[in-house]
Amino acid sequence: MQPADQVPNVDDSNDFDQLRRRGRALVAAGQLDEALALYEEGERWARAHGRPEQVDLMRANHCAIRIATDVDATAADQLRRTLLRATDARVQAVAAHGLSVFAELRKDHQRQLFYARIALEHATALDDVSLCAASHNQLGNALVADSHFAEAHTHYAAALERLTRRGGLREGQLHGNLGYCAIVEGHITHGFAHLFHSLRLLRRVAARDDVLALAHLDLCFAYLEIDRPLRALRHGGRALELAENAGADAAVKHALCLLGQAARATGDAPSAQRYFRQLQGRFYAHHPFLSDILMRTNVLKMINLRA
Repeated sequence: MQPADQVPNVDDSNDFDQLRRRGRALVAAGQLDEALALYEEGERWARAHGRPEQVDLMRANHCAIRIATDVDATAADQLRRTLLRATDARVQAVAAHGLSVFAELRKDHQRQLFYARIALEHATALDDVSLCAASHNQLGNALVADSHFAEAHTHYAAALERLTRRGGLREGQLHGNLGYCAIVEGHITHGFAHLFHSLRLLRRVAARDDVLALAHLDLCFAYLEIDRPLRALRHGGRALELAENAGADAAVKHALCLLGQAARATGDAPSAQRYFRQLQGRFYAHHPFLSDILMRTNVLKMINLRA
């Protein structure tokens, strides 16, 4: 986290607006600890000198960051109260967006969709392209998790079109989401273009291991779809390594599943069995015949990397 003596002091409304914009830039860059410190400072200033809506806005941003860094039910309760009480559209948009993220982390995709729609409605009324982009992205995340790939693709494209900061983490993730949806829908050339652009951007910004793991999983899946299992093995192996480093269990599960499929496609049945047995032993011990079933199943028809 940024040291306290490096957090800008807030003396007037102009400083407050600058701090809010700086916080949004830090969030867009994935620097959540630094953004949290800034929003804490903004809330302190707003309580002492600001208007009620400024207090609510800083609190909503603060709670949203707490949710993004940890599944914080207390912060979510504060956001619900803020959303019900607030009359300022910006506060309502930020609070609804934070609640959408909280629902996503809880795998409650219907509630995620509900709050993302509220956020988009208020962001559109404000003509705030950054909040609109974030809301479209959340709508895409909710829809892709329920395998509505065409609708999700539309929202991801809308988010990318409205993205105000190019060349960063968010753009890389959006290209990955667009590429994955395109591959699933059968638009292979379009999908690969997005996926390779995503991986280049994420490497350039030194994205976290769990984010890079998903990028390699997408490419592993895509190469399996075009029957290139050796290339799929390369990306799947890298995804597994990154996911293990990050402690990202969902990505580890997907990597083991896709690696088993890729090994089986090369004719290497022992390696395929080993990946599937590892998957079964680590995550599905209560399904003793899972590895045998997977050896006879096309897992590409069963798996959703965004679920």
